[in-house]
Amino acid sequence: MKQTPMILDGGSGACLIQAGMPSGVCPEKWALHHPGVLTELQQNYVAAGSDVVYSFTFGGSAVKLASHGLSDECERMNEALVKLSKDAVGGAALVAGDIGPTGLLPKPFGDADFDTLYSVFAQQAKALENAGADLIAVETMMSLTEVKAAVLAAKASTDLPVYASMTCGSSGRTLSGCSPAAALVTLQANGADAFGLNCSLPPEGMLKLFPGFVKYAKIPLTAKPNGEYPDDAGVHHSVSPETFAADMKKLAELGVAALGGCCGSTPEHISALSAAVCDVEIAPPNCEGEYLAIERQIYELPSAETLSACKIYSPMEMFDAVDAGEKVIRVRIASPEDAAALSDMLIYANAPLSLVASDAESALRAAGICPARFLLDPESTLSNADFTALSRRLFAAV
Repeated sequence: MKQTPMILDGGSGACLIQAGMPSGVCPEKWALHHPGVLTELQQNYVAAGSDVVYSFTFGGSAVKLASHGLSDECERMNEALVKLSKDAVGGAALVAGDIGPTGLLPKPFGDADFDTLYSVFAQQAKALENAGADLIAVETMMSLTEVKAAVLAAKASTDLPVYASMTCGSSGRTLSGCSPAAALVTLQANGADAFGLNCSLPPEGMLKLFPGFVKYAKIPLTAKPNGEYPDDAGVHHSVSPETFAADMKKLAELGVAALGGCCGSTPEHISALSAAVCDVEIAPPNCEGEYLAIERQIYELPSAETLSACKIYSPMEMFDAVDAGEKVIRVRIASPEDAAALSDMLIYANAPLSLVASDAESALRAAGICPARFLLDPESTLSNADFTALSRRLFAAV
């Protein structure tokens, strides 16, 4: 990251469709069979000013490729697509290994468990690193559970910086109900090197959301809005490169450090963006406070007095804690079963959580699978060494 904005690339899928990619095919396979089309597009983005080009691996997880009968080709295809991008940019830009959602619905709303998601993302991230990606870009995520799995897997299985990006509608929340502020607080604590929003909204729509969470950032922020958007009748409208760039300059002035485009944006949009923000000086993130979060909300760190006044519950007693109006929900985690139960019950929480840990590995598992950032409770019965190690591995507030 520089003092002036980092310029990301724009959309890829729609551009490849215009270049002849038919519907119904595996996009990643088609790109490998038509390398010149992708190479030309990515070279045009570099010429337009992109500092970072995303590999065409958005749907490259084994789960996504399985729908085309290609799950066994995951490593080979991801590596080949990164190398194609590296050759295209020729060192003139960084290549981000792109990771998109699996399409699976995490528990408790769906059948996908955290370990499955983690393994899928770790496999793809490692393949991207092996091929020479300069960073990992996890994008268009709608579930805090899934994006946590992707970030934690990429950080554990690679040595690369990891950017995380959610997609929100005009309501300011993802389809799972997650707020950008809660995602930011959770993911920056879990090791993400940058956080932002992409897709779904044009720049004008994102301008309404970023002021609500910029103040909580301790890491650089990113934005890749769409170059087109649907109205209430479902009619799609294009955003001109000039309008796109003018609104993106306002995002840069808010402190967004990395800017690009998503669906409907083209090299022309990126060229106008690059020219518009070249003189904007980005203020570094300056949040010094500590916050807790659940998927829908963030909370200030509770005082010792507030914490001590709250009863300690088992995960299955979450309803009792809610009914009692606890200001902090203190949950005892003593077994793997407690960790699994907490994951299922967390959707009912209406206050920040504090884990009272008596089993370090179970607490670590709970923190991984739950869409939240916790407090590691001072009542935890752990050795000093376990308490210190666990607080670091949990990315927990203490």
